[in-house]
Amino acid sequence: MSGTSTTGLSLGVRGKILGLFAICTVCTLGSAAAGFWQLSASLDTFDREVMLSQRNAVAVVAMEAEFKTQVQEWKNTLLRGKNPEALKKYWSNFEALERDVRKAAEQLSDHPRPRGEAAGDEVPRRPPRHG
Repeated sequence: MSGTSTTGLSLGVRGKILGLFAICTVCTLGSAAAGFWQLSASLDTFDREVMLSQRNAVAVVAMEAEFKTQVQEWKNTLLRGKNPEALKKYWSNFEALERDVRKAAEQLSDHPRPRGEAAGDEVPRRPPRHG
């Protein structure tokens, strides 16, 4: 009889240890699942807000480069446009770039804005100096 009670007691302790291990495993898996869910939500937020701002910034830089080229064509028109053929060449280049810049600006103004950024938001300007 004493052998049976020892075996019963050791199974009870073994069962308690296995139960505790199972509870710890479930808690660990639950925490991992919650972490992956939070990661997914953070990546969605990043893609929706940060990458949108980044794409808009890249579009602005590209439009700025086209605008600078347009200004260069305007200068070419003024400085080198004495000859009618050259005038026609530089003026048509200017007009083509003007259409491209206008189209880029319109597309950029139609882009959605990140949450919290209103349509009229501007870059803060330095206050005027007095004195």
